[in-house]
Amino acid sequence: QRRVHGQQILDEGLTPTIYSYSNLINAYVCSGDIAGASAAYAEMQTKGLSPNIIVQTTLLKGYGTAGDIHSATKLFKSMRTVDIRVVNTYLRGCIRVGEVQRGFNVFAKMAEMAVRPDVNAQKYVGHLLRQGLRSAELKSLIERIHAEAGKGQADPSLYVDQAHLSAMIGKWTSCRNALARAERRLIDLPRSELFKSLEVSEARQEIERIRTFEAKRQVPDLLWFLQRTFAFSARLCATATPASREQLVCQLVKALIRSFGLQVCIDHNLITKGVSSNNHNTHSL
Repeated sequence: QRRVHGQQILDEGLTPTIYSYSNLINAYVCSGDIAGASAAYAEMQTKGLSPNIIVQTTLLKGYGTAGDIHSATKLFKSMRTVDIRVVNTYLRGCIRVGEVQRGFNVFAKMAEMAVRPDVNAQKYVGHLLRQGLRSAELKSLIERIHAEAGKGQADPSLYVDQAHLSAMIGKWTSCRNALARAERRLIDLPRSELFKSLEVSEARQEIERIRTFEAKRQVPDLLWFLQRTFAFSARLCATATPASREQLVCQLVKALIRSFGLQVCIDHNLITKGVSSNNHNTHSL
């Protein structure tokens, strides 16, 4: 893939501006060339051009889409100006790679950044908390929204997330209550507002899936799912040393604790064998 940089613009007898680099970085991001976007971002600064919030948000989106949450975090922390679009872009990146705590930390500090959470920010952090099986934090988020906007005024997706999470850990009463709140909210929302926050058909399909699952009253054993999730090639298994395999296992388990709520699974007996929470030893995986 041919990359265009500032010098090539100069060679054409033109002077690159911040708008030139903004479009260039956006083109790289849209084409999936994050290395090219990063190079252009670094180059524009050597030309004496300070990146504005639009350029930085575009690159932040690229890092998030590529799953490079470390680079995204570094860029986010370096930004002098942060608005709701920046925060939501970062939260979407966290969702993509399962960085529950990183995303939750940023959401919790929005007041310090003088940024007011919108419905999308609340929805994104709700998805993260559901993914990490963080029931207490999700309940607290919904209660805070109730306190600020009125009881039952949270986005329907948050109640669906709460129902999903509750079903996963066998809290059936909480699951049913959350499903009922989600359905009431879908009815109460004005149609114009509803389609901005959550598609009706998608919400109802998810509600029915959760209700079917809840009716069985059978808490899932997630070990089989984790075994299927981490399938490695025979070549990797054959060439890996015992030490490297142990290191890989530790990295995977730490990632699961961070993103999938593995410790919560263990605490609720959702994983009944093969995992030791004391030494993070998971040879079954």
